[in-house]
Amino acid sequence: MSAVNDVLAAVDAFGAALRARDVAAAEAVWLLERADVAILGSASGEQFIGQEAVRRCLTALTSRSTSHDWRWVDRRISVLGDVAWLIADAPWQTVQQDGSVSERPYRVTGVLVRGEGGWRWCQYHGSEPLGSIG
Repeated sequence: MSAVNDVLAAVDAFGAALRARDVAAAEAVWLLERADVAILGSASGEQFIGQEAVRRCLTALTSRSTSHDWRWVDRRISVLGDVAWLIADAPWQTVQQDGSVSERPYRVTGVLVRGEGGWRWCQYHGSEPLGSIG
């Protein structure tokens, strides 16, 4: 498998963990031994910087009555050595307990680092696009 495919597998594993509401699986794809891990969401106050803050975020995301994932429209991976970055157009999906799915426009950037455990997330940033320019 190429490095890009390995990174995509780690990206997909994070989405699968959120959809399954599996905090252990979500934590497994994060480089939580690093002090500089971070999740920045699109809502005010969604700034989770550091190991404990990221753990709190992952616990909150997997403890809801709804589950979440992305619908990947366009995602691009670049790899340089043991560092990879992702940019993506990926509507954020919310899955209700009855199975109904709603989504809202979303964009994702992320940094993943390759280590002994394979590729794992180090930084995530999500944003909701506003209207068009011009």
